[in-house]
Amino acid sequence: MVIETKIGHARIGRGFTAVIFVTILTCSLIYSNLSLNLQQLLSNSNADYTYIANDNANSSNPLPSKPKIAIMSSFVPNGDTNPPPRLEDKYFEHLVNKACYSYIWGYDFIFNTTYGFDETYPKWHWLDFGTWHRVPHLESRIRDYDWILYTDTDFIIKDIMRPLEAFLQEFELYGKTNVQLFVPVDFYKSDIFTFSAFAFMIHNSDFGLSLLKYWDMFARGICEKGNLNETASGYTWVDTDQPGLWYSMQRAYADFYPDRVPEGNYPKCNATTGQLNAIRDANQRWNNNFKKMKLIKGSTGKELAKVPDDQPFIYSSLPDGQRSGLALQLTFGVQPGFVEKNQPGAFALHQKKVDQFPDSVVNELAYCRDNYGCYAHYNELGALKIGCGDKVYL
Repeated sequence: MVIETKIGHARIGRGFTAVIFVTILTCSLIYSNLSLNLQQLLSNSNADYTYIANDNANSSNPLPSKPKIAIMSSFVPNGDTNPPPRLEDKYFEHLVNKACYSYIWGYDFIFNTTYGFDETYPKWHWLDFGTWHRVPHLESRIRDYDWILYTDTDFIIKDIMRPLEAFLQEFELYGKTNVQLFVPVDFYKSDIFTFSAFAFMIHNSDFGLSLLKYWDMFARGICEKGNLNETASGYTWVDTDQPGLWYSMQRAYADFYPDRVPEGNYPKCNATTGQLNAIRDANQRWNNNFKKMKLIKGSTGKELAKVPDDQPFIYSSLPDGQRSGLALQLTFGVQPGFVEKNQPGAFALHQKKVDQFPDSVVNELAYCRDNYGCYAHYNELGALKIGCGDKVYL
């Protein structure tokens, strides 16, 4: 009996030990899995959100994935300028602002100072103007990113604590699932669709690539004698790349939505003049074509809700007390009281004058320099240098 009892106790001991072992092993596996998930969560927590959903088909509320975004700007002197001028010191503030914003949110900041056109482009006089080079610059990098925000040098981000993903999330929230181009406006009337292209956000998609294709065609000259130029020399706004973007929007829209617009709803070449049959006045022929596309303007709140869900273009709204559009145009046509009413809630500004920056922008520029080491300057060899923290952008 004693032996049996000892044996019985031994059996009980071994069984109890096995239960403990299995329990410990199970807990260890659970802890290991939780630890791994926690590590993955922490490793993805650096501003890891956007409107683009991931492929987690097993979840009814999948976590979003972070798009790859770049901010692009440039300073390319006119081709007939010799020697090429330096960027004025006052624009260093604009560069530090964009570098700091990119550093905070993990975007690439691309600042181009080189020509984008090669020998395949005709020698049209308008291509001597430096801003045209953003077309080949964009074409060369668009496939590296999900989105590129292009801005003129004098574009300043006022709310550096709002990521670009917030715009995309808002579009998604309101069911706007086909956004390809996000643009500012000059006039907030509902029936004016032409705009200054001082900033725009373009999507790397078939539609976005089509926009760049037609814009590049415009750079090369649509007609035998050019586009809208009236002389073989000189330069006016109709020679800029701005009408080229309007042209590309109308051409791409006609390609992707042929049943929504009259056939050929874009300027054509005139057989007599050899140039585009487009009236110089931006509020007439160009705008009439946009009207035929039945676009609705709005980028936030009630205005955004009225935009057709599959409309590819989003036009900026004024600040509504909660959010704003892409930027305020402050370089021309500013009416009395406009700045005081709308600047406080704006995301960004088209503002050349540094002495008119809001106090919040001035203060945060100082913090960017002092706490993140952001800089923009020419070095002793005359090369423009831009950086922030451990990032060297140029």
